Amino acid sequence: MSQSQGFWIYSDVVPGRFKEVFVYDLVTTRRYNYQNIEKRKRSGDLKDKEKTGTLKIAEAPVSAYEEFSGSKEISSESSDVINIYNEHLESSKNSGPCEVPAFYSKQEIKLKKFISLLNQSQVDFEKLRELCWSGIPSSFRAKCWMLLSGYLPSKDSRREETLLRKREEYKNYVKKYFSTYKQSKENEAIYHQIKIDIPRTDPEVPLFQQVKVQEIYLRILYVWAIRHPATGYVQGINDLLTPFFYVFLSEEVADEDIYYRDLSLLDDEILFTIEADCYWCLSKLLGRIHDNYTISQPGIQRKINKLFALIKVVDESLHQHLERFGVDYLDFSFRWMNCLLIRELPFPCVARMFDTYLAETENFIELHLYICGAFLVRWSNEIKKETDFHNIITLLQNLKPRTARWSESEMELLLAQAYVWKSLYQKSHLQNSWPEISFNKI
Repeated sequence: MSQSQGFWIYSDVVPGRFKEVFVYDLVTTRRYNYQNIEKRKRSGDLKDKEKTGTLKIAEAPVSAYEEFSGSKEISSESSDVINIYNEHLESSKNSGPCEVPAFYSKQEIKLKKFISLLNQSQVDFEKLRELCWSGIPSSFRAKCWMLLSGYLPSKDSRREETLLRKREEYKNYVKKYFSTYKQSKENEAIYHQIKIDIPRTDPEVPLFQQVKVQEIYLRILYVWAIRHPATGYVQGINDLLTPFFYVFLSEEVADEDIYYRDLSLLDDEILFTIEADCYWCLSKLLGRIHDNYTISQPGIQRKINKLFALIKVVDESLHQHLERFGVDYLDFSFRWMNCLLIRELPFPCVARMFDTYLAETENFIELHLYICGAFLVRWSNEIKKETDFHNIITLLQNLKPRTARWSESEMELLLAQAYVWKSLYQKSHLQNSWPEISFNKI
């Protein structure tokens, strides 16, 4: 069976839009085995497509999640997976009616692809981005984030030398800058502002209340602020450090409950490598969204303006409800843009979101706008039940308890909706009609 042979599923997400899906994708995603397929074929739901061995479904509705999750992987699937499916069919036919385990789950296929790609002497960045965009297995996340950030070279032969050099470079930055905070009132003010903000970083998690962790955060954020005077330190940057710290720490204490791990028991050299890696990856991230943190924060201003116009189109009743009770989008969405929703979501969702953001070839902050739109619409019914300005604001500023039990699957739904809206509206006429919202509250 050639890789191009597949079948079509009708998508009711975007009218008139179809997508090609291979048989193995349907089988693994929806957990069908051979017996399920044969049963549906006998009932007339499924039909053989001539002699190719592929199947065809006409006008089967597919959710935004299904369309999204498959669309980023179809083009890169190898013929080996198709062969596995054919072998599974043959073995199932020969084995009779007994239950036969599915050949490879979708997760196993993805793991094999990551292993194959990351074991190459030189990683193909285009393939890596394509693969990571739809989520990274936790065991590969740290390495992939370093590669996607441009911190780790694509050539395997250069990685060890690069890591040693960059970590030594960061150590020299700490020696050069960190002890100088008392040399000027401006630097001292930056130092104290960072020191005030750090305990606010996920205050309910014991890990971030440890002295060791707070010292690491203080050094990273202060050195970064001094080395980037055009931006300096802005409240909220401390939150952007958290995903990197958690993921890189997970590499060293994989079998421990990290939230409660006492880092004073961890070797200082290991902690330093985590610190240095976090510094460089955070620097790369902030370099992509620097206008979010320059004077007057124009990047955030533009995104809030666009969020206003987006919600007016995709959920007009919600937009009207917010206007009726005098709720300014700035009142609740500034933090969403400034901290990339990190304060609103549990860590598994944040990590999954960062997989896509770091893999984005375009500016990921544009996708983040649509994520915020999907996140807001997610609470549309609850918001419209509130008939008081204070209650609406309280709801929108305290969503973390409502998302505390979310897993990656909920994040996938937000990403799916955001992906659809971005495809529909990013280059539409709406781009020329974003309103100007006053930003003088900041």
